[in-house]
Amino acid sequence: MTFQTDPDIAAFFATLPPMPEELFDESVPLQRKVDLLREGSRRDSEQLAARPFDGSVEPIDLEGRSGTISARLYRPARQAEGVRGVAVWFYGGGMMLGDLDKAHHDAAELAEVAGVPVVTATYRLAPEHPFPAGVEDAFDAVAYVARHGERWGLATERIAVGGESAGGAMATAAAMQSVGVDDVNVVFQLLAYPKIDFVRHYPSMDEMAAVGIPEAMARVFNAAYLPDDADRSHPLATPVDADLTGMPGGIILSAEGDTLRNEAEEYGRRLRAAGAPVATIRAIGQLHGFLDHTEVSPAARIVAHGAYRELGAALTRVESEDAS
Repeated sequence: MTFQTDPDIAAFFATLPPMPEELFDESVPLQRKVDLLREGSRRDSEQLAARPFDGSVEPIDLEGRSGTISARLYRPARQAEGVRGVAVWFYGGGMMLGDLDKAHHDAAELAEVAGVPVVTATYRLAPEHPFPAGVEDAFDAVAYVARHGERWGLATERIAVGGESAGGAMATAAAMQSVGVDDVNVVFQLLAYPKIDFVRHYPSMDEMAAVGIPEAMARVFNAAYLPDDADRSHPLATPVDADLTGMPGGIILSAEGDTLRNEAEEYGRRLRAAGAPVATIRAIGQLHGFLDHTEVSPAARIVAHGAYRELGAALTRVESEDAS
């Protein structure tokens, strides 16, 4: 069946300028492509950061093994009853783009819909800081919130992690590193179209080449993040092949029109096989990045809000439910 883009999304993308041709020129140096992508990412971040938020936003600093991690704390104006935890959210950007402004739209909407506090955290980006810098920062940010969140008045009995695209990779890597760590209780992960396999070539990469992440751009991201090919099979880079015993449940969102669709869904299968209660939801008609488009697409909003409410429920569950 032929893929049909959500009409609201198609109309929105029709208003965007085309990507620079230099990105697809093999003769252009990697750093030039990085600069071009970051310039575009900054413009997008400014637009996303303009979204109103019904609550408060506070800049905070977390501490990791490599130094201070800049973060923001979102407190919704209407907090759910019985909140026992906090969500930590990571922005996307191919492991080499993104910032706290990029995370604003998703974090603000998550906090409002779920009714829980949300922390957005930075992580070191490639190519200046290739793997495993980012996944180290992601765990350090989650661990610091879990261990020191009381200084901001946060309940930290339960932690949810989440993110989109590269941020989904950071979130699940943080969850993996939290397994068996007594004082970092990650109970839920929300992974939106995560990049979690650098080894395989999936059918969706060909089927959705016209509407998904261009192959030339994917090569730029991969070369920047994983300059050493041997790291591509590392469990924290490609968790599809990791030992997933003890991982928390949650939701994986895939987009029908996404080159990453198959790997996201395969990861859901691997998590379920390892005993994690994970639901995988394919958003029909949506493209990569659809969480950022909830204001232009009612269909994207329905999918996103349903997932956000489930995350909120995971952080407000009562003891009787835990024991059942």
